[in-house]
Amino acid sequence: MRGRVSVFAQGTVAAVSAPGKVLLAGEYAVLRGTPALVAAVSRRVVGHVSAGASDGSPPRAAGSRDSAHFSPEIRLALARAEAIRNHRLGGPIGMNRAALDHPSGTKLGLGSSAAQAVAAAALVFADAGDDLGSPDIRARVLRAALDGHRAVAPDGSGVDVVVSTHGGVLRVERTEDVPVHQDADVPDGLEVSVVWTGVPVRTSGFVSAVFELEARDPATFAETMGAVDAAARAFVDAWCGDDAAAVVRATAPHAEALRALGDAAGVPIVEARLARLAVLAAEHGGAAKPSGAGGGDVAVAFFTSRDARSAFERAARAESFEPLALTVGDDGVRRELAWGGTLS
Repeated sequence: MRGRVSVFAQGTVAAVSAPGKVLLAGEYAVLRGTPALVAAVSRRVVGHVSAGASDGSPPRAAGSRDSAHFSPEIRLALARAEAIRNHRLGGPIGMNRAALDHPSGTKLGLGSSAAQAVAAAALVFADAGDDLGSPDIRARVLRAALDGHRAVAPDGSGVDVVVSTHGGVLRVERTEDVPVHQDADVPDGLEVSVVWTGVPVRTSGFVSAVFELEARDPATFAETMGAVDAAARAFVDAWCGDDAAAVVRATAPHAEALRALGDAAGVPIVEARLARLAVLAAEHGGAAKPSGAGGGDVAVAFFTSRDARSAFERAARAESFEPLALTVGDDGVRRELAWGGTLS
C-alpha cells in the first residue's frame, strides 16, 4: 500500500504518546496520604525525536531541548531520563499536546503537564530501543518524569504522572518517593462521563488557599479535610468493591465535602457550573463532582445505565457544557508508529 503519509516530521526516528488523566476521587486529601482514584483517558500527548543534522552539529531550531518552546517539566524530565538511561537524544524533539486542550487552545484540565513530562522521558528510552511496555522500563520512565515534574511542582501528589505512565484506572497513595499504586478497574455497569465546564482554572491558587486554612484555622481545617478524607475513602472503597450503585451514592457526599472545604478556605471548589452539573446528573439518576482542584475545568459524572448517561450528556450540551469524547482507563505510555515518508 502506498500514499499513507506519516503524521510525524520527515526523519522522525522515535515517537511516543502518553495519556491525560481525570481524578475520580481524593482531591486535596491525597496530598495528606488518603488514597486517590485516577484514570488515564484516551486523549494523548504525542512526542517524537527526529534525526540529527548530518554533520553532527547540535539542533538550534524550536525542537532543541534548550528552546523556550518547551516547559521546564519537559526539559527536566528529558535530562533526568538521559542520565538514568545513559543515552542522549541525537536530534530535536517535538511535542503535541493539542488533544488535551480545547480546540480554542484553552486547557481542559486533563493533566497535560504530567503527560508531557512522561512523554519526554519515554522518548529517551524509546530512542534507545527499549520496550515501553516493560514494567522495569516504565518504572524508570516514571522516576525520570516524577523528578522533572516535582522540580517544578514539589507539592504535587504525583498521581497524574503515575497514571500517565502506567495507564488504566489506579488506586494511588502519595509517598515521599514514588507513589504506590494498584489497578482498580471500572466497576461492572458503571458509566463515566467527563464534562468540560467551559471555565479553565489555575489550580495552584486553590491548593495554596486550602492549606493556608490549616495555618489560619486548624480546627476548621481538620473538620472539613476530615470530611473530604472520609468521603474519598468511601468512594474508593465502593469503586474497588466493584459496586457501581455504591459509587454513584458516594459521589454527592464527596462533592459536598469538597464544597464545604472550599467555603472554609474562601475558594469556589464547587463553583456555579460544577454545582449545576451535579443537579443535572441527579436529575438523570446519577451524580457528579469536580475532577481535580475544582473551580472549573472538568467534572466527572457517574451512572448505572448508558441511557441515563446519554440523557445527561444531552441535557448538559443544551446548557452549553461540553461532554468530552473520551474513554477512561486508556493505555499508559507507549511507542507510536513513526516513519519518514510513506509505507509500501
